[in-house]
Amino acid sequence: MLRTSQRWISGAPSSLPGEVLLLKVTGARRPTFRLEAAADYRLRLLAGARPFLWARIDDWWHGAWLVRAPAPPDPLLPPLRAVDARAVQHDLQSPHWWRTWTLRAVDTLRASAALLSNGLWCLGEVPVVPPSKAWGYPCVPVDYALEPAFPPAYVPAARGCLPFVEETWAGGDPTPAGALLPLRDLGAEDVGRVHAWRKHARDGTLPPVLAVHLRLLGKYLILDGHVRLAAALEEGVTPPLLAAWPVREHATPIPEAVRAHVWETLELPASLPDARRVEVMNSALQAVFAPRVAYVHRPKAWPLRGGVATWREEVGRRLRELGLTRQEIALALDP
Repeated sequence: MLRTSQRWISGAPSSLPGEVLLLKVTGARRPTFRLEAAADYRLRLLAGARPFLWARIDDWWHGAWLVRAPAPPDPLLPPLRAVDARAVQHDLQSPHWWRTWTLRAVDTLRASAALLSNGLWCLGEVPVVPPSKAWGYPCVPVDYALEPAFPPAYVPAARGCLPFVEETWAGGDPTPAGALLPLRDLGAEDVGRVHAWRKHARDGTLPPVLAVHLRLLGKYLILDGHVRLAAALEEGVTPPLLAAWPVREHATPIPEAVRAHVWETLELPASLPDARRVEVMNSALQAVFAPRVAYVHRPKAWPLRGGVATWREEVGRRLRELGLTRQEIALALDP
């Protein structure tokens, strides 16, 4: 049985604007939305227990090939209703507003088998910026313990689910990290819902889009909010974005020079009672001698059953369906 405990933390990562909810998950089953990996950076994303996206990362992390399945996955989470939006009365995007929607997202994810797996997760507000503001964040993974900047999200110029994409990650005109990608394209049945959510976008009551950050691909994938995102874009409004990502604890020791300086300069007033002097000294020493704990991104992937052979067979079949030449298929399978 899935169980969670949670607490609010700040400054993790420091580039995000508000508090982050740290979630500890135990007793979870294997999620239906998960990334699987085979040798040589071959990845497969399952959504609703069937393949939705395949990826092959260049051996030197210079780029990647992304291939999408022909059919969109079944909805991973129940759609948000307008009555849910009206129930949140806090000022738009105030700390209380973000806290309320974050806790609602946790409840939704906890009730679903879609995303959460055992371990630590963070959920927090992620800024959405124009593509021109995202260039300082490369897709090539970096150690966020050393580089605390968490990539903002942006909506690519091609907003739909492109069936085959080749990205450059290094040199030339690299693709920045943070692309906000849909799991599905909108259909005729969504027109009325987009119209209804546009009023919320105009009124400033639009709930946040919920996404998961996949560090290995440098992307945010929308779990819930495709219609709300479309409504915001049609109104020229920046959509609020709430993201989830797996993390691990990273202890950073205090530099020895800092410890020595505190030890040498620690002076307490002689008037302090002995018990209080001991208490103050213990607190000061603990602050500089106890390691600082940060929560850094932890990429998660499960073994791909069948390994490289299964990945090649599935991707090759999909590329033939798309009409790629034999040479293009060979390059995508073994770049």
